[in-house]
Amino acid sequence: VLLCGFGDAVSGLYPIFAVLMGFADAFFYGVNTMQMLAFTNDNNRDQFNGILGVITGIVSLFLPILSGYLIQYFPDFTGYRIIFGISAACIGVSLIFTMGLDIPVPKKTTSIGSTLKRILKNSNCLRCIIASAITHCRGSVLSTFLTMLVYNLISNEAVIGLRSSLSSIASLVSVALYGIFIRSGNRTKGSVLAMGFVLLPCIWMLFKLNVMVLMVFT
Repeated sequence: VLLCGFGDAVSGLYPIFAVLMGFADAFFYGVNTMQMLAFTNDNNRDQFNGILGVITGIVSLFLPILSGYLIQYFPDFTGYRIIFGISAACIGVSLIFTMGLDIPVPKKTTSIGSTLKRILKNSNCLRCIIASAITHCRGSVLSTFLTMLVYNLISNEAVIGLRSSLSSIASLVSVALYGIFIRSGNRTKGSVLAMGFVLLPCIWMLFKLNVMVLMVFT
């Protein structure tokens, strides 16, 4: 809202915005995961994730195109203001829908200490948490790092845009396949397959690093 209303006049607040967005993401993804567990069961959870991923993928595919058009069409900070205004409106609509959710109330409360004890006693849960932490560490730097690599190898914004589009298309296809084929019995095999898709191009990049290899990795 501030960026939409005041534009680059509040650019000095960017570090504060970054901290607030970090807090928001941490709370959002945790609560969102719990909601998915609450409103699905083990039989339809993978299909739900697949459908949700397809919707997200479609948005991720077309939104950058729309944003780029607005920034190019409107001079100065006007295009950015429109984008920030649309973002604020989307957040408002999301809040309205969220308020209408019938959230199940837990039968009993738990403490952080008791939860940690349960996690430490459950080896499968502990492994999942460690794997999730490593995955997020990789994901948090991967996108920016790959963008810088591509731009250093070939200074062309169009190539970076193509990489983003290819990534969105691949993500869209993969989540659709996930919703069709993955079930509770083969989730581990799906995870191993995902690791293979990431590991093989990494090994390839150790021996040969060029734009094409980075595109394949993306």
